[in-house]
Amino acid sequence: MRWWRAIKLLLFMNCRHAAPLISHSMDRKLPADERAAVAVHLMGCNHCRRYRRQLVLLRDVLYSIAAAPIETKLPLDARARMQVAIERDHRA
Repeated sequence: MRWWRAIKLLLFMNCRHAAPLISHSMDRKLPADERAAVAVHLMGCNHCRRYRRQLVLLRDVLYSIAAAPIETKLPLDARARMQVAIERDHRA
């Protein structure tokens, strides 16, 4: 009775159900019935559309930070302060 689940998802999808599915969709492809239900919900829900945009932005920022060379990840003054703190902790 997969069709009943699909109809139930479409009819009763709310933000509480949609939010975890939106999050999961960032990591894996959702089954067709869940994808359809989320798409229909997103058409009418500004809050969930904003939540999805925020997740996409966060993912993109984290990927760009992870892909950047180590030298460009921290400003020089921050690296210097960290180095001083590490050396101070090693002496103690």
